[in-house]
Amino acid sequence: MKCKSCDGSKHFNCKDCSGEGFRLVGNQPCITCDGQGVIACATCEGQGKVGFLKWLKSS
Repeated sequence: MKCKSCDGSKHFNCKDCSGEGFRLVGNQPCITCDGQGVIACATCEGQGKVGFLKWLKSS
């Protein structure tokens, strides 16, 4: 079933770097997302879908 947390997109923009991949000060790669700009969804672990029981718990 499609993950309700990320709506199947598998990831979110990193809040620490606003999805840019670099820190705002010093132009260094973001250590939270390793410079990727995105973080995998914790609910579906970046898969975009979850099993039925996990789907129920995310409601």
